[in-house]
Amino acid sequence: MEISDLIESHERVEIRKQKQVAVNNQILSDQIMRGINLIINGSEKTNEDTQFKQLWDYYPDLFEDEKKQYYMEKQESEFEVFKNRRKRFASQYNKKYKGDGD
Repeated sequence: MEISDLIESHERVEIRKQKQVAVNNQILSDQIMRGINLIINGSEKTNEDTQFKQLWDYYPDLFEDEKKQYYMEKQESEFEVFKNRRKRFASQYNKKYKGDGD
């Protein structure tokens, strides 16, 4: 009886492994399709269905911390770009309307 339980358990584990391989292959093919679509059609922001997905889109619980870190870094980067644009604008404005600005 114990041997048959071990065999059944091993079969269940193997089936789970095969299912995970199938899921991984599906995700890989989806990423490849999205990447090719991005190359062919250009902009990443054309349609939500064609946007490039991150790992946390496929495994939300597994990569929760990485997702938070990514969005924090993205916000900081966007804010730095915004600050630099405002500085350039202020500098150009000062040169145009107030002289040299120094």
